[in-house]
Amino acid sequence: MNKVWKVSILLVLIMSFIGGCFGKKEVLEPLEPSKIKVIYQDEDAFYRDYGKYFNMKYPQIEVEVIPQVQVLKNLGKMIRADEYEAEVKKLLEKTDADVYMLDSGMFKQFATDGKLYDLEEAIRQDGYNIEEFMPGLIDSIKNLGNGKLYGLAPQVSIGALYYNTKLFKENQIDPPTNKMTWEEVLQLAARFSNVKNGNRPVHGLYFSNGHAGNLMFDIADTSGLKFFDPKGKKVLINSDGWKKAMKMAVDAVRNNAVYFRPEDQMYSSKSDFFDDGVAAMTISGPPATYAVRFNEDEPVDWEVVTVPIEPGVESTNVSFYPLFAVSANSTNKRAAW
Repeated sequence: MNKVWKVSILLVLIMSFIGGCFGKKEVLEPLEPSKIKVIYQDEDAFYRDYGKYFNMKYPQIEVEVIPQVQVLKNLGKMIRADEYEAEVKKLLEKTDADVYMLDSGMFKQFATDGKLYDLEEAIRQDGYNIEEFMPGLIDSIKNLGNGKLYGLAPQVSIGALYYNTKLFKENQIDPPTNKMTWEEVLQLAARFSNVKNGNRPVHGLYFSNGHAGNLMFDIADTSGLKFFDPKGKKVLINSDGWKKAMKMAVDAVRNNAVYFRPEDQMYSSKSDFFDDGVAAMTISGPPATYAVRFNEDEPVDWEVVTVPIEPGVESTNVSFYPLFAVSANSTNKRAAW
C-alpha cells in the first residue's frame, strides 16, 4: 500500500513538473502593431540615433518621441541644476512614457521606487547576449538597481590618469602605477613643484575639470563620501572623510602639486598644458578619444594608468549616460523592450 502511495505521489510531482514546463507563460507576449512613447533629447536626435533603424526593423511599432529639451524651454535661460532635475523628474512621471532616458542618479531613484521593469527575464526569453557588453558594465548597472537589471547603457565614460614619460625619466621620478590613491598621486605631483621645461614651469598634475573645489569633490567621490545620509535628513559634510578630502585639495594647491585650467580657457579648443609637455600628469577620458587632441608638432610620449582609487571602495570613475529603461507601468513592455 505504501508503495502505491509513493508511486502516485511521484507521478503527481512528475505531471506537475511537466505541466509547469510546457504550460509556462512567456514573460513578454509576441510583438503586435502598437504605439510606444519614448523620452529622448528631441525627435530629430532620436531618429538620427535610433529611430530610422528601429522603423526599418519594426515597422508595425509607432513611436512618439517626448523631447526632454522642452524642460529647458519651460524653465527659461537662467536655471539651477536642482530646478532642472526636478523638472526632468516631473516630465518622466507625467508623460506615461514606455521608455525612459535617465542619468545614473535618476535611474537609481526610479529603481528604488519600483518605477522600472526588470529586464532579466525578457533577456533570457529572447536570448539577448549581454555577455558582449564591456566587462563589469552589467554588474555596475545592477548595483544601481539593488542587484536587478533595470536598464542598459549604449555608452560609458571611463577616466584614466595619463603621464608624460619623458618628464618622469628626465627628472628621475618613478612614474605612477595602477590603483594609486589620491594621496599618492598628489604626493607624486608635488615632486614636480620646482621643475621646469625650458622657461616654463612643469605642473605635477594638470586638472582640467574646474577649480580646487572640483578636485575636493573628485577626491570625496572616489572615497564614496556623500553630502547626506540615505534618508536625506542628515548633512554628512562635517565628517572626518570630508575634512580629509578638503585638506588634501588645499595642500595640493599650497604645494603647487596641481594646476587648474584657467577660467578663460575652460571651453577653449586649444591644446592644454599636458599637450604642450609642461604637465607631468592629467586625468581625462579613454585614450582613443583623448589622444587625438595631442600636439601634432611635438607629440607627447605618454602612458596611461588607472585613475586614483580608494582601497575597498568601488570605482566611481565610470559613468553611464544615458541609461535606457522600460517603465514598470508600461502597457506595451514587449515593444518597449
